[in-house]
Amino acid sequence: MFRVQSLLLRTPRWMSQRLSDRCRDVESQLQNSSSSVRPKFCQASKASPKAHSAGFAAQGLLNVRESIRRLQASGGRGSHSFNSAMEASSAVPSELAKGLWEMSQKEAYCALYHPFVVSLAAGSLPLESFGNYIAQDVYYLAAFAEAYGLAIDNTDQPEAKDVLGRLQRHVQEELDQVHISALQSFGLELPDSVLPNAATADYTNFLLAVAKGEFKVPEGLRGGDDDGLEGSESESKRKRKLAAYTIGALTPCMRLYAFLGQEIMRASFSGLGSNPYAKWVETYASADFENASRESEELLQSLASPFSGETDRKNMRSLYARAMELEVDFFAAQPVSSKSIVPLIRSARAANTYFVLVSDFDLTCTVEDSCPVLARSVLSAGDKAEVPHLEAKWQALGDQYSLEHKELLGRLLPPPQQPSKEFNLQGLRQVLHELSDFEREANARVVGSDFLAGLSREAVKQAGSRVAMREGCRPLLTRVALEGRSLRQNLEFHILSVCWSRSFIEGTLSSNALEFANIHCNELQFDDLHVSDGNIDRRIESAVDKEKVLEKILSQAEQNANQNRDSLLIYVGDSVTDLLCLLRADVGIVIGESSSLERMAAAFGIKMLPLYTGLLEREQKSNHGDGENSRSFWPKMDGVLYRVSCWNELNAFLLGS
Repeated sequence: MFRVQSLLLRTPRWMSQRLSDRCRDVESQLQNSSSSVRPKFCQASKASPKAHSAGFAAQGLLNVRESIRRLQASGGRGSHSFNSAMEASSAVPSELAKGLWEMSQKEAYCALYHPFVVSLAAGSLPLESFGNYIAQDVYYLAAFAEAYGLAIDNTDQPEAKDVLGRLQRHVQEELDQVHISALQSFGLELPDSVLPNAATADYTNFLLAVAKGEFKVPEGLRGGDDDGLEGSESESKRKRKLAAYTIGALTPCMRLYAFLGQEIMRASFSGLGSNPYAKWVETYASADFENASRESEELLQSLASPFSGETDRKNMRSLYARAMELEVDFFAAQPVSSKSIVPLIRSARAANTYFVLVSDFDLTCTVEDSCPVLARSVLSAGDKAEVPHLEAKWQALGDQYSLEHKELLGRLLPPPQQPSKEFNLQGLRQVLHELSDFEREANARVVGSDFLAGLSREAVKQAGSRVAMREGCRPLLTRVALEGRSLRQNLEFHILSVCWSRSFIEGTLSSNALEFANIHCNELQFDDLHVSDGNIDRRIESAVDKEKVLEKILSQAEQNANQNRDSLLIYVGDSVTDLLCLLRADVGIVIGESSSLERMAAAFGIKMLPLYTGLLEREQKSNHGDGENSRSFWPKMDGVLYRVSCWNELNAFLLGS
């Protein structure tokens, strides 16, 4: 949306006339069309790029056309211009908008990692696909402009009317300065006879239904007995609420596009170069678009603040979530190249690939390390008289570990300000072997203290079931299990952990994930009554131990894959004990923040790139015909790891929406 400094070419009169003529033709076609309605609220779109009815009234399109004519007559220009560099943070300002955006992270990453967006970001999107996207987006912009107009009519706040008016004018700027000018730069014109596909129709139907007060919140998502717009409310209050709901349905699109532009720009370390869609990215990555997104979010906060009841809060969440789902569906309906490598496990390129997905557990899957969780279980199960003694014992064990670990790293590693420019695997191995000895000694002290004695197996599992998991982790592991079954032995999943108890890990997993996962870790030793005697069956205590187990996993996986398929190892971890496995993997993915890992990586020349950066590089090479198998479409790079922000990003990369 809005204007790009390098795209200052105004829409020629013949192009404006073509748009008006096109609207008139579409209105005639719509009169004989029926609306496209999906049977389920949250069902993923199955839309193809084929034409479907627009679903919104011809009169509505007439109003939008007249609005566009008036905007063009007045120049349709706001006060904003765009900078080509990404200068703004993606932080969301208002409390309401922040909460709504945070609940939509899964959809946001599914959009970012969608084959259409990835191909566009990599510059490999077929020109025909981009032209189709522009043609479909014109219908959306028309609905967007009309929804703004209806919100202007419904609000009685002068300041809100001013903001809405600016945002409505910017819709025309987006059409003129971004979409039409982009087509012109490729020597293309708006097609004469393209109808909206099903996803576009669903989206425009939704926006206008909300703006007109005709929407119905689905059963199960309602905040009360009504949809938030019925009942004994005065007409003026109803209209004000309707304006707030309308902005709640429009705002996620702006925030999503700001997010997409900024993330693509961040991932393009060397610049967009010859990417033919660079101006599209620069527009949505700009500080001005970020400012406009914030303005929309602040307006949402202002309009929604009088309506803070449970019904209104639930309705607002459902509208925002629905808009995000429809945006992902909109991208999914665009035709893309079959050469795309995302989502990785489900892509056509991976049809003959055997995937081995291995994940660490503590602080990779969980928010908190399992050791203090188990310690709290010991304290809660012990006699009250023993609790002070147990607390002191645990505190002493923890203090000694922290002090000695810090001293050891200080002795083994160079100062943080002296990073290595060369990858040094041999030096890393030497350090990790010394750390392995340290970890074994620390675990021996825990066993020797008898601190874990008396803890029942059931209590350990219950502790696992209560541990906080990283958002998106548990759903993804469940999806991996279901996907593994549907892929007919093309995917296996392992948890490889230094956690003291397998029973603890089992308590965290869903039944599907537990049945599918292969868990490799230690276990408390239980007697015949399933009570711990304080000992640990210590099998995996360090990075060196993990690497040995991983090699066994890979050896078996090669046999499972058979000679006709390539295997691809994906390892997910967060700490120093994961380093050797991360580096051994074809795709080593770091999640979370670990200062020890960061320092170790810097000391031995390990590069950590955003996963999206690596993906764009692979996508570019893949679409240039490089490689026909998993080893070549994602070749292993020595000393290079990839970072993700959360499990929702990992989900989008591996499995998509």
